[in-house]
Amino acid sequence: MEAVAKRRFRCKITKKKFFPGQTYEGNQERIEELQKAGYLKGAPPIASIEVNLKEVVDVDKVSKEAEKNAYQLMTKKQLEGFLNQRGIEYSKRQPKAELIELLLKD
Repeated sequence: MEAVAKRRFRCKITKKKFFPGQTYEGNQERIEELQKAGYLKGAPPIASIEVNLKEVVDVDKVSKEAEKNAYQLMTKKQLEGFLNQRGIEYSKRQPKAELIELLLKD
C-alpha cells in the first residue's frame, strides 16, 4: 500500500527520511498510523477511527471561548461601545478583563 508524505518524517521501522510529496510504501496498519499522526496525506478508513466521547466538543463552550477571544482582540473603547449599545452599566475605571466578563454574562 502507498501514500504520499504530507510533512517530513523518519520512518521508525526503516529509518528512512521522507519529505513532502514523496511516496511512502508500507502495510495498511502503518499507513493508517502515520495518517492519524498527520505525516501522510489522506484520511484513514472510517472503520479505523476511534471515537472517544470525552473528546466531543461542547458547542456552547466553544462559542463562548470564541466570543471571549474576539473581545480580547478589541480595544477598551470598543468594548465600552458594546456595553453602551447593550445598556450594560460599567465604570470607566474597570479593567478590560472585567468589561469582557460583563459582556460574556449578557
